[in-house]
Amino acid sequence: MMDQDVTAQPPAMAGLRTIAPVILLVVAMTLPLRAIALQNTDVAWLLTTAEWVLDGRRMSVDFTESNPPGGVLLYLPAALLGRWSRLGSDLTSEVLVACVAAIAAWDGASRLCRLSHGGYGPLLTSCGLAATLLILPAYAFGEREHLGLLLLFPWLTRVAASEPPSSVGARLISGLGIGLAGVAKPHLLALPLIVQLMECGRTRSPRVFFRLENYAAASVLAVYAAAVFYTFPEYLDQVFPLAVELYMPMRLSGIELLVLPGFLLWAVIAIAAVVLRTPGGGLSHAGDVFLAASLGGVILYLLQGKGWPYQIYPAVAPALAALTLAGVDSLALGVDARRRTMLLGILATIGLGFGYIWFDQHDTRDTRAIAAVIRQLDVAPRIAMLSSDISVGFPLTRMVGGVWVQRQPHLWVANGAQYLARAEPVGSPRLQQLAAYEALERGNFIADMRKGQPSVVLAQTGRRTNWLAWARADPELAALLSPFREAAVIDDVTILQRTPR
Repeated sequence: MMDQDVTAQPPAMAGLRTIAPVILLVVAMTLPLRAIALQNTDVAWLLTTAEWVLDGRRMSVDFTESNPPGGVLLYLPAALLGRWSRLGSDLTSEVLVACVAAIAAWDGASRLCRLSHGGYGPLLTSCGLAATLLILPAYAFGEREHLGLLLLFPWLTRVAASEPPSSVGARLISGLGIGLAGVAKPHLLALPLIVQLMECGRTRSPRVFFRLENYAAASVLAVYAAAVFYTFPEYLDQVFPLAVELYMPMRLSGIELLVLPGFLLWAVIAIAAVVLRTPGGGLSHAGDVFLAASLGGVILYLLQGKGWPYQIYPAVAPALAALTLAGVDSLALGVDARRRTMLLGILATIGLGFGYIWFDQHDTRDTRAIAAVIRQLDVAPRIAMLSSDISVGFPLTRMVGGVWVQRQPHLWVANGAQYLARAEPVGSPRLQQLAAYEALERGNFIADMRKGQPSVVLAQTGRRTNWLAWARADPELAALLSPFREAAVIDDVTILQRTPR
């Protein structure tokens, strides 16, 4: 007994020491990827609106955002820290998101590694979770879907690890994360809902719905709802009805959503996680929890109906985490060579899928060439845009250090009215109402042109609508554009420069 090594630890506990170095390594791998990546369009716009709020501008009065106010409020910390540090909101946003992702991965790996069988389990688990939260998002890095999943992760991994009720503080933090995820995007509440329905079925008890975390989350959402009702009445009275009538109906069909590469990628990963699942393994229940969350992510994707790649991230990320845990169990329990071979093949498929998410450009407009032209035209440009595509103006405006003079990031009201009008039969009484919405958009643009006095106007002439022709068809708007000359045409964007008087 005297010769026993009292410092010896169980393999899983000893493996905990590998978590931090592995996550730091993944962070180091993320840095060059983030350095060459284009900034996300939505993140650039929401950071701009957050800065406007700090300047005293009022949402739905001085500027318009079709999403609920939580989308803007979520980026206030990055905007505030960017000003305080003088590093700028763009850099501080990237740093804050990376730090939160690294902490979430460390916290989750620390919990789950205690269930592994030692060996390479802690290494693979921490590497898989860190890559899922830091590298996989690619162009979706910092999007509301990405931030929402990060906020849900502490609660999700605690449920996955089947931990008994912990301290009140830890449970309140988990509930706060759920509530803030709902503030970021209400659709994200589908993830904890599906997980808790699964837990309710497994335990045959509805008590899972009456835990402290849920009360904390409900409190956050109640405070947020009251704040929106009393602080942003213009959003509820003016913007939200327009979004419901003109923006939400613009969606893909169910078949189109199911055949997009992002959904197929999720299906491959989820099926692989189910096939590789080892009943009785230390991480099998954790994998089931992540698969349930992944199903919630798919529901979120289908509810939105847009099919944009970042909207499938809350489904793909938990599925990839479930696959990682299934692989750890399989390897630890000595599964036969055939299954190990299949594991390698599936991992290769995931590599291809990751390549698609990272390199796919169909939803990413590269405006660096347009930015180069604008820098030559004006060192401090004031920019307006005739387009229904937000990616024409953002992140370009931030790239050139310009001032956005419009109240909204793109002509989404007119675009929605045109989209719905195409589906109406000739003579439909609704066409008159849709034409009124389009006239409202045109009037707002005229007011913004007069007030903002842009030095550069970007006009998209491709796709379904030639927005430059749309503007020039109105005499008043044509007169406002008459002082501008065509400076360049790049892809389907015409760059107009105001000529000196």
